[in-house]
Amino acid sequence: AGIASIASIAAGERGPEFLVLMFVCTEMHDAMAFLFGRIFGKTRFLPRISPRKTLEGAVAGLIAGIAAGMAFALSLDLCTWPQALGIATLCTLGGHCGDLLASAYKRQAGVKDFPPVSNLHGGLLDVYDALIFAAPPMLASLIVLGLS
Repeated sequence: AGIASIASIAAGERGPEFLVLMFVCTEMHDAMAFLFGRIFGKTRFLPRISPRKTLEGAVAGLIAGIAAGMAFALSLDLCTWPQALGIATLCTLGGHCGDLLASAYKRQAGVKDFPPVSNLHGGLLDVYDALIFAAPPMLASLIVLGLS
């Protein structure tokens, strides 16, 4: 569903911009959750799924992903600000859920990381888990708002 949603978004009139918007939301969420979790994290967030994730990191990541997504969408005049808020929120939450699900799969398989794609990156799902899960809610919001 995720890959099909990415293809459908890409085929739209402003598909490339919406794909970058999705990337902005998920990557900003991931980076800020890691940074704030490392610096300020005290409260473990779902430790059975991912022992190092913290509530402080998750909240900071969600706020950062939504804010960056809104700023990007508005700077390119992709939609109105309420639409940007909705799209960025659904996209960031979808990415967060994808990250948690990938962590659960790794935990169940007893591995810390998926096999690396290259020396510079983690495993394929470590890089794209959030994007794959952010795509269906992103596509749904674009369809509902008539932006697809």
